[in-house]
Amino acid sequence: MFQIVLIVTIILSSSSLSSLNLSSPITSSSSSPSSSFLNLTKILYSSHTFFKAASEFHSLGIDSEIDTRYSTTVFVPDDKAFANATVSKRYESLSDDNKYFVLKCHMLKEYLPPAVLRKIANDMHLQDTVATEIMGQATYRINITVMVNGSVAVSNNIVRALVTRTLYDRSPIAVYAVSKVLMPKELPALITSDVTAPNVYCFKFSVVLILLVLWI
Repeated sequence: MFQIVLIVTIILSSSSLSSLNLSSPITSSSSSPSSSFLNLTKILYSSHTFFKAASEFHSLGIDSEIDTRYSTTVFVPDDKAFANATVSKRYESLSDDNKYFVLKCHMLKEYLPPAVLRKIANDMHLQDTVATEIMGQATYRINITVMVNGSVAVSNNIVRALVTRTLYDRSPIAVYAVSKVLMPKELPALITSDVTAPNVYCFKFSVVLILLVLWI
């Protein structure tokens, strides 16, 4: 009987591991004492025109991933950007996985303070985003450029947003406000966390087969 229980437990554990959603944020239940995370939600709420972004970054777990020990730059769309009819309709229809991915298209694993951001913009610099790293290929990059009027802009292949102000700048993290959501033209087919029917069927069949063998 003990052998049966042990085998069933092992199979259950293996099944759970194989069904983890790799495209969703996975955070440790406890962090080390030396770790420190930026309270992005508080920063956005205190800026008064980023309530939607604050809610999204928090509900999708992204704010708990921004560690103050590591270089990060975030471009945050304001409430007006999210309220745009076309953007709102598409964004709200997305799964949480794809919303998470869209927001990762607004993040860089580099610290770009205002002076560096403008210098890069003058060179019309193409930057990899966190979404680029997720996909593992040269996609979902953003261009950082200077407009004719001197404003700094960030853009993907279809959307150009102006950097309107600096929300936070303390090495190694910078957070900027942008005028539009950098919604990609196409989104990747992300892995879902659901266990498909065939997988469930195979799992049940395996358990029954093992139990029958042990019984015989």
